[in-house]
Amino acid sequence: MQLTAMDVHQLIKNPSGVALDTLASKVVIAFNSGSFNFNESAIAADIFRLLLKDAEKSVRTTLAEHLCNNPDAPHDVIFKLASDETDVAERVLRYSLVLTDNDLVSIVESTKDVLNLCAIASRDNVSERVSGALIDTRQEIVLKDLFNNKGAKINEGDLEKSWSMISSNTSLLEVLAKRGNLPLTIAEKIFSVVSEELKNHIAREYKIIPAALQKAIIDTREWELLGIMPVSDIAHPDSDERVEDLVEQLRATGRLTYSLAIRALCMGFLNLFEASLACMADIPRTNARILMLGGPEGFRALYKAANMPEGFADSVEKVLGISNILTQYGYKKPHDFRKKLIEYIYVGGYHRSIDGMSYLLSIIDGKISGSNTPFSVH
Repeated sequence: MQLTAMDVHQLIKNPSGVALDTLASKVVIAFNSGSFNFNESAIAADIFRLLLKDAEKSVRTTLAEHLCNNPDAPHDVIFKLASDETDVAERVLRYSLVLTDNDLVSIVESTKDVLNLCAIASRDNVSERVSGALIDTRQEIVLKDLFNNKGAKINEGDLEKSWSMISSNTSLLEVLAKRGNLPLTIAEKIFSVVSEELKNHIAREYKIIPAALQKAIIDTREWELLGIMPVSDIAHPDSDERVEDLVEQLRATGRLTYSLAIRALCMGFLNLFEASLACMADIPRTNARILMLGGPEGFRALYKAANMPEGFADSVEKVLGISNILTQYGYKKPHDFRKKLIEYIYVGGYHRSIDGMSYLLSIIDGKISGSNTPFSVH
């Protein structure tokens, strides 16, 4: 970068305002071009520091506009710009890759400027640590921008921590419901408190086809719950911890029932069925799995300990056995699971020979309604 005679004249006669703004533009444009060598870059950085110290807001704004997209900008200069008033800081907070998570969390915790917080919430990538700090601000407009940002990673624990505030805010619930890719327990919580319109939106997000949705979402909360769960979250063998968290949550809110467990089995969610029985029997999940795989005597002992309805013991045991075959013991659920399960039951004549099987068939086929259930739904 070369100063012209006019630049020199302006800096001597008018050492602020337009002259400094012009100088700032020239230096930063040349710096961004990548044409400076190491020494020239160091001199440019020193000029930036001097400008930040003494210059008017228009000069600082010029620096912010030009440096916000440069990943090689001096860290101290960027951090000072990011800590400036909103007109200067907003672009840097939103776009600069120079800012670290430590920088961003520090700014979130130290500022009350909502627009600056919104800029951070709208960054292309927001880590769980930064999103947690933003959630802790409990600022509705900030949380809206964060939840709308698909590039923001949001930790389930941070949502749980602020759930009382989020769940009482219809606007936040709507944004969060439309976000998609929610943790299992959060999806269930949202589904239980939002409007029918948002229930349908959640179902679409989780790719539940309308016909299946009409069958699945009937009168019972259990059926609604199973209707919104992404198959990848429930049926995958690596989802045990998430399923156990969900079961514990259902128990804590009084919604863990044997009707839910039976419905889960009928839809092929074997890990949810197993975790539910373990929880209702108040035994470790591992013990429940051993009992379920230990033959009729072990399964009956678990079934009884969980206080499951005795009249359906034979039909539930048979459906479990068939489901284990169809899913390779829960590790590979076929996309047409219910169709194959129905065929298996009819070919074996179990719909005629086993008590209660006709009712389980109606659940599997999606024709059951909450009003004609032969076992109570709590």
